[in-house]
Amino acid sequence: MDMTAHLSTVLWTEDELEFRREVREFCDREIAPVAEEIEKGPYPRELIRKIAAAGYMGVLHEKEVGGSACGVSYEIIVAEEISATNAGLDMARMASTTLYG
Repeated sequence: MDMTAHLSTVLWTEDELEFRREVREFCDREIAPVAEEIEKGPYPRELIRKIAAAGYMGVLHEKEVGGSACGVSYEIIVAEEISATNAGLDMARMASTTLYG
């Protein structure tokens, strides 16, 4: 038995697993191709804008302030997937959303 696959179905709902797939596809398409450049260059403002446009900046925040109010599990998914592609980029995302809202 594949324990990773089993744990995924135990720990996450189908909606959360689908959301994870969406975030992973975004990361593969938008972040992975420029991951090395991010480490060498200036703050990736345009990429942060793409992350925001995809709805991954305000996952924890209420809709009244521009968030999506999805909850902690969705924030964890976003953090895991973006960090797996480029940890520094996710630190920038989290600093923007958790320190400043």
